[in-house]
Amino acid sequence: MSGRSLTTSPAGSLWPGGRPVWPVTAIGLTSGLAALAVPFLPRVLADPPAPQPVTAVSAPQTGRPAPTSGAAAVTTTTEASPPSGTTTSTTTPAAPPRATTASPVEKPPETEPPETSLPGTRPTRRPTFSPVTIDATAPGNTITGAQALECATCASGSRVGYLAGAASVRVPVPGVEVAGTRTLTIVYESDGPRDLFVSVNGGTPHQLTGLPGRGDWETPATTSLRIELAEGTNTLVFDNPQGPAPDLDRFSIR
Repeated sequence: MSGRSLTTSPAGSLWPGGRPVWPVTAIGLTSGLAALAVPFLPRVLADPPAPQPVTAVSAPQTGRPAPTSGAAAVTTTTEASPPSGTTTSTTTPAAPPRATTASPVEKPPETEPPETSLPGTRPTRRPTFSPVTIDATAPGNTITGAQALECATCASGSRVGYLAGAASVRVPVPGVEVAGTRTLTIVYESDGPRDLFVSVNGGTPHQLTGLPGRGDWETPATTSLRIELAEGTNTLVFDNPQGPAPDLDRFSIR
């Protein structure tokens, strides 16, 4: 504007009534405002700010069930491109839910409680009778008025002979845990029929008459009777106050 000159026509030809003042004043004011507005035009015409991404969640359609807590959620993000003004839609699938399998809880096997006992005590054992076998010539026996004889063919390897009158054989039976009726088996040798008396713990004697034997003094024979034993130690006495008795070999109690 400063390098130009304004040339006007003669006033008489343009404005017969005289040159007006307001057109010149308006033109000058307009030029000044234009000069002031030029520096601010780049800021006004600058690119608009980029729009923020918008997240939209689609509502469930009518007639379809709403997604459950285990279903995958879909997130849609819309971004505007500043230069072209177009929008780009990006769909990011959510991570599928992790499937968990519950392990069955095994019930521990039922067990019986262990048996308990007081310290220093032993479990209670039911007492029973134990069979007993005693030789007639055993060291614990008392032989009175008779004689111990060797016998290779006898059951015990020996026998008590010459048992008659006041002679006797006393046999202790210790350690009987249970009292009761037992069977006494006598192994003996005799060359003919002879009698024998048996008493238990000083009671009435049992008389065994006519024991036949095997016809000699080397071959064992047996006879049995029922006797009553007490708990603890018992004593058996064998004799024949009325005459000779068979030779005695071995005793068994069951």
